Amino acid sequence: YADFGERIAAMAPYREANNDEKSLLFADKIMAAVDYVKTLPEVDAENVAVIGFCFGGTGVYNTFRNEKDIQASVSMHGNMMTTRDFTNVASADMKGKLLMVSGGVDDGEEGESLASHLNDLSKYDADWELMRFSGVEHGFSEWESGAYNPRAEGRGFAATTDVYA
Repeated sequence: YADFGERIAAMAPYREANNDEKSLLFADKIMAAVDYVKTLPEVDAENVAVIGFCFGGTGVYNTFRNEKDIQASVSMHGNMMTTRDFTNVASADMKGKLLMVSGGVDDGEEGESLASHLNDLSKYDADWELMRFSGVEHGFSEWESGAYNPRAEGRGFAATTDVYA
């Protein structure tokens, strides 16, 4: 898709709120890429991690909830609230580590909804970490955007390398 609007429209089916079927389809697409990467000779197939930004961060989060073969998942300013459905999730499904990095004024997660979300992750024994930056908007790692924030980007990437350790 050459047009940004077309790309957004193509992603819409995977963003339906509280629809685990849609989030699983997105996770399946990511896992297809992971499965391919695991076949490459330079890749340690037992030590795979994923990172996603924005919509990709949402996909990484959905993949963490539903897959067992990823050791670390990092969601950079991904929206975890709209696709948050734990209907088909068991504690055994959430393996590895999850790092969620977002701006403090990112409208994707806030208030009681965020607290409830983190409680759900804990209830399922997920190994998670949340890093938020006050006054920082969605897309803080996108260099050419008005939301770019070098401090948040640098600290987010530093935490990313730590979660892979």
